[in-house]
Amino acid sequence: EGDAALVIGVFQETTAAVAYLQNFQAWLDGQDGEASFQGQLQLASVQLHARKGQLKGLNGRKNLPKKLEIFQIFPLSFEDSKTTDRSASIQDFVADVEQIRRYCQVEQATICGHSMGAAIALEYAVRFPQRVERLCLCAAAPKVGQAAFDNWMRIAGDGRSWDQQVIRKTVAVVNISDDLIKQLPAPTFLINAKDDNLTPLIGSEMIKANLQISMLYVPEFGGHTCLVRNDAAMERMVQFLFADAAMMFVVDVLLEEQLTSSWNLPKDPHFVRYYNCGRVLAELESLERVLRQTPKQLDFAELQRQAEEEMWQVLRQRLQMQPTSNPSAPSESPRELVMAEMLRLTCRMSSVAREAVQRAPVWWRDSGAAVARTKRSYTVDAWGRRRGGSSQGVCHLYRWSPLSVPVNLRTRLAQGAEGAEAALKMEYFACHWCGGPPAAHEDKGPATEEELLEQHPFAALRSPKVQLFPDEAVARPLADLADGPERIHSSEGYQSLQPVSAK
Repeated sequence: EGDAALVIGVFQETTAAVAYLQNFQAWLDGQDGEASFQGQLQLASVQLHARKGQLKGLNGRKNLPKKLEIFQIFPLSFEDSKTTDRSASIQDFVADVEQIRRYCQVEQATICGHSMGAAIALEYAVRFPQRVERLCLCAAAPKVGQAAFDNWMRIAGDGRSWDQQVIRKTVAVVNISDDLIKQLPAPTFLINAKDDNLTPLIGSEMIKANLQISMLYVPEFGGHTCLVRNDAAMERMVQFLFADAAMMFVVDVLLEEQLTSSWNLPKDPHFVRYYNCGRVLAELESLERVLRQTPKQLDFAELQRQAEEEMWQVLRQRLQMQPTSNPSAPSESPRELVMAEMLRLTCRMSSVAREAVQRAPVWWRDSGAAVARTKRSYTVDAWGRRRGGSSQGVCHLYRWSPLSVPVNLRTRLAQGAEGAEAALKMEYFACHWCGGPPAAHEDKGPATEEELLEQHPFAALRSPKVQLFPDEAVARPLADLADGPERIHSSEGYQSLQPVSAK
């Protein structure tokens, strides 16, 4: 979108770095025959470290592009390996990161770390949680056990170099509290290769078990340096860093198509708009999700109105779309308007682009796996059935609460008021995440009484059998709605789960 781009280059010496920067600036200016950005973009080189001083003099070179702005950072962990008794603690490294953030004058930053850097990034997030927008950890571990400690001590040996001192006094003694990790609000993406023998997968699994919002990506190969040895790992990390908030945990297959296809899909205006519509749809679904998760109290109608206005604001800003001004035309919701636009664009885009769309069903939707806060592979619906995920709805786990029933109706149900059950609607039982009905999710059998009590707080008010609603009372109105809970697949609400390509 012309806002920003990331280009990564790793160089051993100054000549290669200068040549690369000159060529890239020429490409930006259109001097190589490609389309020019006409000076709209500025090239900035952020040099994170210069081992053994090879690149420390880069800023003083006279043959650098005139528009180039260089930031050079020399953290403690990459000082020259001179013999010394000095070392640095993990808190020293954290202080380095915070000083860089202050120098850059940003309120929040995305913090990435690998290996020891991952421990520093995690410690920084624990210490400055309000300063972290997103967190990315590769080959991480929250603490060092005895076996790992012994291994690090063996690697450090008896020498007194800076590196060896850091291993002994920083790397080998990492110990970040589980309770502090549990309090982290930042969405976190973890990467740990299966064949990483230096920081085994269990370390990342321990961190994920305590995080509020997180996803663990496990490449099959790459070892401790999987971001260098496995292109898929690096690409997945970059997707997380640059994705819209509603899509940061989505495997964006259409983005990959644009980057790798030889058919130059970004030049197809209908495909590009379709792609941007999908990104907007992800944001709309995120707002709908928040609304479904909001308890239906007395002020819910006002919250619903505010959410709808926010959705229209997204459409106006991102897609320049407005609600219909024709009073005689049927009103369309923001979601319906976007999906209709996507269907229209699918018919107009090139055949190659259409094939790419058809291969990617609901490509914009986050399955919710990153925010699943239960260790079970199921939850319990209103009929006392265990429900898993939905492959068609791209939903990791069925999520529902009795608070989805309006507060007045909940009170009547709890009091056993006559006719209360007849007022129940199918929408009250929709999955908080995907919006689909219970029967669209995998049925894993009946729940235990303990599970019912645990997941339905006011269930015990109604029946000694710990049922949310009496069978004889709820069966009739639910049957009227959709022929019983097991045949709701054809309900109107479920149709909205289908991808545009399926229509």
